[in-house]
Amino acid sequence: MRKGVIECGAEKNWVIASLVWGVCVFTLFPACGGGDNQGSQDAFIPRDAFRPDAPDSFVVADGGAMDSPGPSPSDAGSDAAMPMDAGSDGGPSMPSNDCMGYCRLVTMNCSGDNSQYIDMSDCMAKCAALGWPPGTPGENTGNTIACRITHAMMASGGSAEEACRRAGPTGGGVCGAPIAFDMRPSEMATRVDRMGMPAVATASIPRGRRNEYNDANPADDLMLRFANDQAMAIAQLHMLLDDDLMAMGLMPCSMTMTEMLPIGPGGAMVPVPRCFAQRTIDGGPRVIELVVPDTLRVISTQPSRFPNGRQPNDPVMDVVLAAVLLDLTRHSPATFAMMPLNPPSNATGEISDRFPYLGVPARP
Repeated sequence: MRKGVIECGAEKNWVIASLVWGVCVFTLFPACGGGDNQGSQDAFIPRDAFRPDAPDSFVVADGGAMDSPGPSPSDAGSDAAMPMDAGSDGGPSMPSNDCMGYCRLVTMNCSGDNSQYIDMSDCMAKCAALGWPPGTPGENTGNTIACRITHAMMASGGSAEEACRRAGPTGGGVCGAPIAFDMRPSEMATRVDRMGMPAVATASIPRGRRNEYNDANPADDLMLRFANDQAMAIAQLHMLLDDDLMAMGLMPCSMTMTEMLPIGPGGAMVPVPRCFAQRTIDGGPRVIELVVPDTLRVISTQPSRFPNGRQPNDPVMDVVLAAVLLDLTRHSPATFAMMPLNPPSNATGEISDRFPYLGVPARP
């Protein structure tokens, strides 16, 4: 997830993204982290993972990063297209057994659908970061540069798909180290975060209770253990932003008018603010049901888009903000997403249909 710095003190006519997150980050929540033990997702880390004499981590993947989608040969850059020097017999010589030789070869021979890197610079960066040993020129197994070079050379003579996978960062099960799964029981691990819906702990749980929230379970959510904190946080946002939303021609949802819903312990009826009682999808769950409990759910009869699942191009945070700030009987959940808030230079274009389903990174 990319993170940026948003300055405060902006005029009220700033775009809604800067306004909302500026208020969230600097006014309501001075440090929008998930607490002292926050992570980026549900994660379990061994208690002694950071000791010098720590045992193996829960998942060790020495083979390196996962395959990255790449551009066509014309996008690979001039370095990637450079031919190897001719050998004494007139044919190509073995490339230098280092990142430069490897990256020139793999970006040249593995292109299009078989690309393993975005471009030459991407390959050089990954090669340096992953620190593969040089190995012995000509070897065809082992987590080395030499093994990857061998298979990158094979890619020019036939079955490029398999050869390129072996020449890539993961090694395709041949030039990469096997993945070792640690089978220790979960009781030996420490939870650092829990996250179903995005931004719940970050934006609606007070800093002093975030560790408590991360240590809790969905069953605690159903007991409404954190419901008052969440309601107060969103109510504060409305107090600060409703006049700005209305100045933009947008109708805020109400945090003062309530509906009775059976979401209390044992299905008890409790008053719920209108903002939390509205639905983002016709016939779908209410906003409060997306965070109480804080889990991810998919309804097979509903359209496959956030919050009913998530596709790579879904404007997740725009939908989240619309759900808690706008009257969805008057505005679409995609209202903020349709506003021209992101600079054109940040556009990533088409998302790759290959794992890990990334777009072309934005250039500075």
